[in-house]
Parts: sequence; C-alpha cells; structure tokens
Amino acid sequence: MSDTYNTGGFPDVIFVPKNDKEQIYRMETNPSKSRAASSVRKQETSALIVVSMAVFVDMFLYGVTVPIIPSLATEYSLSSGNIGFLFGIYATVMILLTPLIGLWVDRQGSRPPLLIGLIGLAVSTIFFAYAPSFTLLVIARALQGASAAATWTAGLALLAAIYSKENRGAAMGTAFSLMSAGLLLGPPVGGFLFERFGRAIPFLICAGLVLIDLLLRIFLIRGIPHSPRELHYKELMRTGNFLPALFITVLGASLFAFIEPILPLHADRLFHASSSSIGLMFGAATLASLVFFPLAGMLSDRVNIRGVILLGVAISALSYALIALANNTWFLMAGMVLLAIGGTFILAPTTNLIGKTAETVEPPAYGSAYSLYNVSYSAGLAVAPMLAGVLNGFTSFSVTSLIMSGLILIGGALVFGYRKQ
Repeated sequence: MSDTYNTGGFPDVIFVPKNDKEQIYRMETNPSKSRAASSVRKQETSALIVVSMAVFVDMFLYGVTVPIIPSLATEYSLSSGNIGFLFGIYATVMILLTPLIGLWVDRQGSRPPLLIGLIGLAVSTIFFAYAPSFTLLVIARALQGASAAATWTAGLALLAAIYSKENRGAAMGTAFSLMSAGLLLGPPVGGFLFERFGRAIPFLICAGLVLIDLLLRIFLIRGIPHSPRELHYKELMRTGNFLPALFITVLGASLFAFIEPILPLHADRLFHASSSSIGLMFGAATLASLVFFPLAGMLSDRVNIRGVILLGVAISALSYALIALANNTWFLMAGMVLLAIGGTFILAPTTNLIGKTAETVEPPAYGSAYSLYNVSYSAGLAVAPMLAGVLNGFTSFSVTSLIMSGLILIGGALVFGYRKQ
C-alpha cells in the first residue's frame, strides 16, 4: 500500500502513491482506512504550507528590492546599463539553473533543492543589506535567481507528486495566490521601510521571513520518491500535450510583462496619472490574481482543463482591447483587473496540465517537467517587455495593445489546433 523513503538525515516518512491515495479517499468511511487517509491529508497540508510560504517569501523579497534599487544606483553611481544588468541577472541565472535543478529533483526529491536554495536566498538577503560594492549586489541578485529556480521547480514538483489529480489544481492555485500576495506586499513594504529606517532594515526583516521559511521546510516537508532515470526531457517532448503547455505558459507569463513597461508612460502622458494611481492599477490587478488563482485551480480540477485555458485566453484578449480603448484611469484599471483574471485562468490550469503530462512517463518526471515550465515562464517574462518596447516605438499604445490582443488569440488558436503526429 505504501513505501518508506529516507529523506536524508531526517525521520523517515511514509509516501502514499496516488493510486492508493485515490482508494483511501473513496474508503475513508472504513475505520481501517481512516488512519491512512489522515496521513495523506497531513502530507498534502504540510506540502501546501511549505510551498505556499516558499513562493510568498521568494516573491516578497523580489518585490522588496524593486523600490530600493534606484537608491542603490545613486549610492554606487551606477549607469542605466548597470541597473539593467542587475535586473536581468535574476532571470538569466534562473533560466540557466532551472533544467539542472529539475534533474536534481527527479533524482533526489524536492527536499535538497528547497533547503539549499533557501540558503542562497538567506545569503543574498544579507548581501543586499550590507553589500559595500556593486559586485556583491550582482552576486546577491544572482543568488535570488538561483533560489527562485530551486523554489519553483522543486516546490511545484512536490505539490504535483503529493496531491491527487482531483485536487492538484486547487493546490497549485493556492500557491500562486500566495505568490501574488508576495508581489503585492513586497514593493510597498520595501519602500516604506527603506524610507523610514534605511537600507538594512527591509532586508533584515526579510531575513526573519527566510528563517521562518527554513523551519517550515525542515519540519513540514515530506519526501517524494526520486526517479532512477538520468534524463526525462526527450520523453516529455514526445507527449502530445507538453509542447502546447509550454507555449501557453510563455503566453501567460507575457500578459503582464508586456504591459508593464509601456502602460505607466501612457497613463502619465495621456491622463497625467500620478505614481500612486499607476501603482493602484497594478495593485488592484495583483489583488484580483490573489483572489482568482485558487478559483481557477479548483475549476481546472472539476472541468476540462483546455476549456478553462481557452476562457483565460478569451478574457485576456478582451482585456487588452479594453485597455487599448480606455479613455480614463478607471477604465485602464478595469482592463488591468480583467487581464489579471484572464491570466489566472491560463496559468493555474497549465501547472495542473504540466503535472498530468509528467505522469505520462514512468516513473513520473515532475522535476524535469516543472523545470521546463519555469524556463518557459522566464522566457515569457524576458521576451514580452522587449516586444512591447519595439512595437510601442513604431506605433501608438492603443495599436500596440490591440496587436497584443490579436497575438493572444492567435497563440491560443495555434496551441489548441496543435496535434502531435
């Protein structure tokens, strides 16, 4: 019924395979099965707490640094190129390390990457608080990217392995909701603490969150069986759903990455919107993501995943059309909120689909699958702002937004018209 796995220096835990878990849920009323069912629920709850806290801390710390970096540029007399490099090194390191961490997860489980990744995050936090040079700031930002690669790959793989197919989408949605909370709270908290108490305090508070995160990862995380295989990527690429899932991930990541560099300038030029008004637009959108991610995840558990993603594609395309036609800041905010909702109906079901695809190879390749998911997500974050800048340089903001609306529809049609030969 179950297998025992050693978690490497920690007490052994019982891992219950999914088929057995499904049987447990069906037989919970049987007293002889209630203990096993309770063990499964405890594992699921522990994994969800650990992963949700992990992505919250990761995104919160990422957000805290955003309003502080301009002041660091003044302190160290950095050029715009230096600042661009400081922002870009995060995604670069994440993309480079993610495939390696995926293989690591498949071989040894999620615990080692999660724990070692958090050590890197702790070091980066101290460097940001006290770094005396630009070089150490770059190292700190690179360590953030490395930690994100470990957290997201190992964390999502852990949820996929622990949760049954019937409840995985809801778990993924909850984790993404906490990610949105971190993004929502990080910048204002970082800016407030920096203005009131100086540079060190925001990062020392983050160090406290990292310590709490570490304790949760040590005492709550549960081991998953690792794959004896050396490589899963080729096998995953042969499955019919995997490439479309990666493409739709790029599309989902692009939704906000495309609008972020061009909307503030447009709102300021056309509506004379203040910084606080622009921040409110993005804050309202992030709050909508926080609310709708769990809903989108639960929906993907209950109905056809393809239908949920198509709904997200339609909402996202419509939102860009509304943003293009907006004639005041409130209209713009409504479009941004709608865009956030559309994004949740794309990204939450896609993480569910990635997990199901990982189970088409034997043994399941969760680490490899979610590493490619993270690479695709990072690619969307990297390419979309550049595309937006180029388009907005040749035409107006409204036309640029309408082009993006069309690209979303075309992308969705291509993905769901794809058939593996």
